[in-house]
Amino acid sequence: MTTNLWKTMSEQKGILVVAMVAAASAWTLHCSPVRDGFDVAKDEPPPVNSFVDASAEAGDDGGADRLAPLVDCADENKLIYVLSQKGNELFRFDPVSLVFTSIGRLVCPTSGNTFSMAVDRRGTAWIEYDDGRIFKVSTKDASCEATAYRPGQHGFLTFGMGFAKDDADGGAPLSETLYLAGDALGRLDLSTFDVSVVGTSSPGFGELTGTGAGTLYAFVQTGNRIVRLDKVTGGIVETYRPDADIGAGWAFAQWGGDFWLFTGTHNGRTTVTRYSPATDTSTVMIEDTGMLVVGAGSSTCAPTEPPR
Repeated sequence: MTTNLWKTMSEQKGILVVAMVAAASAWTLHCSPVRDGFDVAKDEPPPVNSFVDASAEAGDDGGADRLAPLVDCADENKLIYVLSQKGNELFRFDPVSLVFTSIGRLVCPTSGNTFSMAVDRRGTAWIEYDDGRIFKVSTKDASCEATAYRPGQHGFLTFGMGFAKDDADGGAPLSETLYLAGDALGRLDLSTFDVSVVGTSSPGFGELTGTGAGTLYAFVQTGNRIVRLDKVTGGIVETYRPDADIGAGWAFAQWGGDFWLFTGTHNGRTTVTRYSPATDTSTVMIEDTGMLVVGAGSSTCAPTEPPR
């Protein structure tokens, strides 16, 4: 998913921890919990609180996780993954508990900054940096591996990314395609790292997210719109208008049939909003995460209906 980076807007000494207020279920929440947030020291990771869990930091059993075989649609790969600006830290986000769990910091061999992210069905995050290079990152321990991707193919310099399951795959578990959103809609073949163009133009697509049902969505920067795309032509099929201010940074992902928007509107830190297209309603789920989220991605394993 596309990311844009900005400098952190506040550096203060104190850490204010505010307890999270939630209803019995995030899906029956009618009044949004308001969190005043906390300040982050200059060179410190986000503090631990009721919605940031650092227990997975720095590789507990990291070696074992790295050697374990990748599994299609493991439970943790049904959640949302996000990148924070400070320290390029990778988190796993649970939309039910509203908890971010730290996975680790990215140390990819590049001087660039993270720009976009997509997550496949086997738990690999494909992350583009603003120098145009793409890296494979483990969602188990944030370890990074370079790829053979060649930047600039067909004019794709920096772009949003998202996987969508293929329509006629006969039920094959791994049949999905990585789509790119730049000046046009494109596909990236991960076996050759070649780009092919799907649509010849796009109205400011900045983000992509796809589903296991085969649908592909884009976030359009102009007018704060979410649109469903035709994967063959790149044309717009449906349009939704969530009530969320982009602010300093933004990212989005599909989960449970809703769109989860991460927008940097609170003192340079991110607000989390759930937009439900079925009811055309936007609900602020976390007022202030205490960090600036600059990328988000959910795999095609993520549920497309609310949990029951």
